[in-house]
Amino acid sequence: MRKNFHVLVKPASSLCNMNCKYCFYDDVSNKRKIKSYGIMSQDTSHKVIDRALQACPEGEITFSFQGGEPTLATLDFFLDFTEYAQQAKTEKVKYMYSIQTNGLLIDKAWCRLFKKHDFLVGVSLDGLKEAHDTLRKDYFQKDTFNRVMNGINLLKKYEVPFNILTVATKYNVRHPQKLWNIYEKNGFDYIQLIPCLSSLDNTNCNQPYALEPKAYADFLKTFFDIWLQKYLQGKYVSIRVFDNLVKMCAGYPPEQCGMTGFCQAQFVTEADGSVYPCDFYVLDDFNGGNVHEQDFDSILNSDNFKKFLKDNSSYNLICNNCEVKDYCNGGCRRYRYFYFQTNDYCPQKDFLTHALPALKKIAASLR
Repeated sequence: MRKNFHVLVKPASSLCNMNCKYCFYDDVSNKRKIKSYGIMSQDTSHKVIDRALQACPEGEITFSFQGGEPTLATLDFFLDFTEYAQQAKTEKVKYMYSIQTNGLLIDKAWCRLFKKHDFLVGVSLDGLKEAHDTLRKDYFQKDTFNRVMNGINLLKKYEVPFNILTVATKYNVRHPQKLWNIYEKNGFDYIQLIPCLSSLDNTNCNQPYALEPKAYADFLKTFFDIWLQKYLQGKYVSIRVFDNLVKMCAGYPPEQCGMTGFCQAQFVTEADGSVYPCDFYVLDDFNGGNVHEQDFDSILNSDNFKKFLKDNSSYNLICNNCEVKDYCNGGCRRYRYFYFQTNDYCPQKDFLTHALPALKKIAASLR
């Protein structure tokens, strides 16, 4: 019997009030027969909850909301979702909620909801105002940085826990110290850094924002050195990838997907109730079923889920003899094209070779 179960819910499908130039989900949804499934109905949202409780009748259930932009489903959707979830649960079940948002719609009412139900809020912010406003404009092509910062300030005011998700692009990796200074100035102590994804067919690699492997490694090394200096001075800032590497150096498995070397089912549930194994691959070929007809165990055992989870064809044989393989495991399947697009060079290896000696010392000191 499961003691933990995680469902990633897309209540507004691929709908969004921004038009980010590098959006991976826009690329994914454009490759489906149906780009957007609209706003999730009450019937479907309740069925998601019922199926999650069926899969995990006692333990911890996490509902993570993503998009598109999940707040487009409206506050009423989330009020109903959390109310029904509370009514349906037993004393043996604990809920955890999280949401990844672009932050444009955050207001006092949203903050009250997040606070009441202990949401962890991830806010997408590319750090540097000029980089953010170049790549993350709204649908009217207007800048969004200041509006996102207004939303973040409201989260602070209402004491809602949040982290910042920054996409590393050609623009902001040139300025690691400036990026750190912005985080520090604003009291951002929980950060996720993710490299900008290429499109599924790798056709956008020549875009002005496209990240280059060597530039990414150089950024990570410099950013790590800044982080390490602050850590040694007694200032701890949670950088998710660094946190996970410390855990791995201490002999524990990472919590971050993509660092284990194999794919795990994420149960990504689209607005119509259809379920997919990974947020990066919400494609027709990997549709495992629908919560209206199947439970999550049946979906996990579907042919499409099995096909996805067993596919390791993107694994690169050069990883076999890599001295830092145990701390990378070949990387996330979706990023492997990026990692290995330069012959005889891997940005992960470059960074890890630089950072592991210090990370191992930190891990040893925490035992």
